[in-house]
Amino acid sequence: MSQPTYEDLGKACKDFFNKGYHLNIFKLTAKKPRAYLDIDTTITCTHKFEDQTSVCEYENKYQYPQWGITTSAKIDTTNLLSWKVDICDKIARGLKLSVDGQFNLDSAAKLAKVNATYKVDQATMDLGFQGGDESNLLVNGSVVGGYKGFLGGYQFSVDTNDRTMKKNNVAFGYCGNGWNIHANMDNAETISSIVHYRMKNNMEVALNGSYTSGDDSKTRYGLGFKYLANPCTAFKAKIDNTKTVTLGCEMKVTDAACLTLCAECDGSNAGKVGCALEFGQ
Repeated sequence: MSQPTYEDLGKACKDFFNKGYHLNIFKLTAKKPRAYLDIDTTITCTHKFEDQTSVCEYENKYQYPQWGITTSAKIDTTNLLSWKVDICDKIARGLKLSVDGQFNLDSAAKLAKVNATYKVDQATMDLGFQGGDESNLLVNGSVVGGYKGFLGGYQFSVDTNDRTMKKNNVAFGYCGNGWNIHANMDNAETISSIVHYRMKNNMEVALNGSYTSGDDSKTRYGLGFKYLANPCTAFKAKIDNTKTVTLGCEMKVTDAACLTLCAECDGSNAGKVGCALEFGQ
């Protein structure tokens, strides 16, 4: 079994506190697999209540299984055009090559990324370059190793223009017997950890905490809970040391529609609400 990339290391723990909480926005997503000529089409529209702005995205994805190639293209209402090409397992088994590009139709600013990911049973390695008209050339890399449920990883990012280290991160984790544990240290400044436990098939609980050093040092910790009432309905809640309480509800309305509702209250400011509706097959 191959290991996750560094970005996906501890993803289940992070998603428990972040995924499904669409605060201060209304989000509508429509997906249509194989809509036309085997092209997967996705349309996403997001409206922010705070500043009353809206952004819509249109994305097409097409696969060439015989060549191991996946291509995608996306454009949004801010006139940002994006595209990506992935080549998997054709040059070498376990090797994935990716080329990303962005072009702003208004400013003509360009951004490009080239990345290579190599996976074997006990490790995943990643190396890439990115740069553009409005950003310096960065060299990014990471490695993740795992053994019997234990995981460890390192990530770096170097700015070749300034010759400075932008990222210098380490992470550790464990997954097994209903437990998901993740801890990381970013740039020797922020230490974070999450402990997630599946108590029953329909009940999960998690604790998180973080400490940031420096002049504006801060400590945060919180508790999260999820209850699956039935196969179509799940309730979520989380509270942190700032007395902020967030509630969420996910409902599968039909086989092709999912509704997510959430609300937040911190006791001092006006509350926040959010809603997301997803259609797809």
